[in-house]
Amino acid sequence: MGTFLKNYMLYVTGRKSNFFISAILSPVSWLMDTALSIINFLRAHGFLKTEEPPLPLISVGNLTYGGTNKTPFVRMLAEFALSKNIKVGIVTRGYSGKSSDVLIIRDGIGERSITGDEPLLLSQKLPDVPVAVARHRMDGVKALKSQGVELVIADDAFQHRSMGRDADIVLIDSVCPFGSGKLIPAGMLREKISALRRADIVVLTKSKRVSPDELEKLKSRVSEFIPPEKIFTSEINHDGWVTFNGGEAPVKDSKVFAFSAIGSPDSFIKTLNELGLTVEGSMTFRDHHSYTQCDLESLYSAAKKLNADYMSCTEKDLYNMPKFGNWNFDIPLVVPKVKARSEERRVGKECR
Repeated sequence: MGTFLKNYMLYVTGRKSNFFISAILSPVSWLMDTALSIINFLRAHGFLKTEEPPLPLISVGNLTYGGTNKTPFVRMLAEFALSKNIKVGIVTRGYSGKSSDVLIIRDGIGERSITGDEPLLLSQKLPDVPVAVARHRMDGVKALKSQGVELVIADDAFQHRSMGRDADIVLIDSVCPFGSGKLIPAGMLREKISALRRADIVVLTKSKRVSPDELEKLKSRVSEFIPPEKIFTSEINHDGWVTFNGGEAPVKDSKVFAFSAIGSPDSFIKTLNELGLTVEGSMTFRDHHSYTQCDLESLYSAAKKLNADYMSCTEKDLYNMPKFGNWNFDIPLVVPKVKARSEERRVGKECR
């Protein structure tokens, strides 16, 4: 990660002030704030219409870009629906995919350059769930209906208000909930925190990564916009290790070199530390970075110099790597599998 990008991330996450970056980007954020205010006014007064989907739909989204464990949470919801014998499907716009048509992915089969990385990961984890990748999400919902789907989970759709929904779930990263508090590009926010008033449920993810006092302060902040009984917590649990080729890999008490191209790279490092590994070094790339063979060779060289026992990345990173048959380095690549677990709590009064 370049020096400017590092300083930029420190600034937008609220960890370090930077007059130069602020002077350049704050005016752009003010313009975005004005544009969003105009759009919200038009929507509130009926000038912008909302199209109702042909199926029940749950939206899962966030206020910030990246780092809220949204993909594991979507997977958890889909698995819950399946456990209730509900035929569920997922619709997503994908990221950096090049297709303008609706694509239905099953069993994780597809080209990353066409579909994006996260749809492939979701599909591989949920072989019984069709995942529709659609530039226009409503087209994806209609395609899922033709597949016999009864319930749709819309990935990253909180800001996509032209499509109706039956429930809005908003995820907030407990470790870095709102960054600097500014809108993109001077901050991490896609819209103002007050947009939480539209949410039906707010889930504070990575809740065990902060102290109880910090978590209560965040709950108090969020409860300014949504009733406390609609605020839940979730955490990521470790679910074993896999290698580059998908085999099992028991790993413990080892030295690793970590690399990732995700929205919250610090969170990945903490995960490895919590699993008892010593992170000898690390390298980060921008979210959704598509690795080249040259990238992998540079990473291997860095790991070799540090005498690392393993190299490690996230499951999503695997879908952004060059397609070759085997891991061609003498330092094994290991990947922690994760699953989301949400707080269990009844909402409303119990029927008798």
